[in-house]
Amino acid sequence: LTSEKSRTKAMACIGISIGAAFSTAFIFGPILYTYIGIKGLFFLSACFSILAIMMLLIIVPNPEEKSQNTNPSNLEEVKSVFVNPSLIKLDISIFTSHLILMANFVVIPITLRDSMQLAPIAHWQVYLSSIFLSLFIMVPLIILGERLKKEKLFLILSILLIMLSQIGLALFGININFTVIFLVLFFGAFNYLEVLLPSEVSKTTPGNTKGTALGVYSTSQFIGIFVGGLAGGFFYQQFGLISVHLFCLFLAILWLLLILFLSKSVSLSKNELEEEVV
Repeated sequence: LTSEKSRTKAMACIGISIGAAFSTAFIFGPILYTYIGIKGLFFLSACFSILAIMMLLIIVPNPEEKSQNTNPSNLEEVKSVFVNPSLIKLDISIFTSHLILMANFVVIPITLRDSMQLAPIAHWQVYLSSIFLSLFIMVPLIILGERLKKEKLFLILSILLIMLSQIGLALFGININFTVIFLVLFFGAFNYLEVLLPSEVSKTTPGNTKGTALGVYSTSQFIGIFVGGLAGGFFYQQFGLISVHLFCLFLAILWLLLILFLSKSVSLSKNELEEEVV
C-alpha cells in the first residue's frame, strides 16, 4: 500500500498510532473500569477487535498491483535478520521498553490507590496530565532527531530518561506531584521510541527481508508486554512496590549497555567494509 520512498514515514505513523492507543487506554481505562468492571473491559476489547477486522476488510484498500518479487529471500538473508546488530538493537529496545511499561503499570495504579488514597475513577487525571505534558519532551525529540540525523544519540537519551523515571518513582513514588513529573519523563521517552523504532527498522532492513524483520520486531514487542506483566506481578508480590521500579532500572541499565555495545559492533563492521573496499 505504500511506496518504498514513503514506507519509513508510514512506519513512524504506525508507531505514533500505537503510542496514542496506549495513552488513550491509560486515560479511559480507569473510568471504564468504574462503570463496566474487568469483564466489561474484556468484552469491549473483543468488540474493538471485531471492529478492527471489519475496517481492515471494508476500508483498507487492496494493493492495485501485486508486486512480483523476482528475487525472493533465501535462507541466508533471513538469518541475517537475526544476526544484524542494528536490527538486534531495535528488537532489544522495543522488547525492553514494553517490558518496563507493563511492569510499571502493574504497580502504579496500586500506588495511586493505596499510597495516595486516589480512587481508581480519578486515576485518569494523573495519566492525562502526564501524557499531555510528555508531548513537550516527545515532540522536540522527534523534530531534533529528524533534523540532526542523530537517532542513536536520541535513543540513548530516551533510555536515560526512562532510567531517571525509574529512580524517581522508586524514591518519590508516594508523592503525587513527583509521580506526575517522573511519569512525564517516562511517557515522553516511551512515546518517542514508539515513533523512532519502527521507522528505524524500515530504514535498516533490505527490501527482501523487510517483512521478516518487522515480524521479529513485532514479536519482540508483544513478548516484552507479556514478560513485563509477569515480572511486575512477581516482584510486587515477592518484594513490594519499590522492587518493581528497581528491577526496571536494572533492565534499563542493561539495555543501555547492550545498545552501546551493539552500536560499537556496527561501527567496527562499517570500518572493516571500508578497509576492504580501499
